[in-house]
Amino acid sequence: LKAASYTNFWFLELIAGGLEDMRRRYYSFVNKPNIDAEALADYKDSTLSVWLAFFERILKERNGPWFMGEKMTFVDTYAFDMLESNARIFPDCLDQFSELKAFFQNVAMVPTINKYITSNTRRMHANGNAASIDTPDRPILLSPILNFHEKEL
Repeated sequence: LKAASYTNFWFLELIAGGLEDMRRRYYSFVNKPNIDAEALADYKDSTLSVWLAFFERILKERNGPWFMGEKMTFVDTYAFDMLESNARIFPDCLDQFSELKAFFQNVAMVPTINKYITSNTRRMHANGNAASIDTPDRPILLSPILNFHEKEL
């Protein structure tokens, strides 16, 4: 492998590791027995805003629509899934992050991804029944960012 390939590999691993940490914190948050306004604010301020700022900075530095610049990789779909799960709970979470918001919309417009997220086979809730939020028993509105089918609470 060329040196550039190793650099790209490690860069992808760095982003994937950040996304995995974000996912771990997200699951810890949504699986709390009771999520109140204080817990929502704490997660949004101490976890979500920190990781969104990190990913925003990376996208700005890469000069392209994807985390690797002009080339879409697995990290982009992984990031989309994590962003979408959070946007379901915090619909305005990307408002302060123009690069991430554009990225999110770009991924959503990839034909195969768009076909899935607008289909009936797409999951209606981000979390299983063990979670305290966005489950079949405790639904929330789907993200307005992609104009998903909205459900009444």
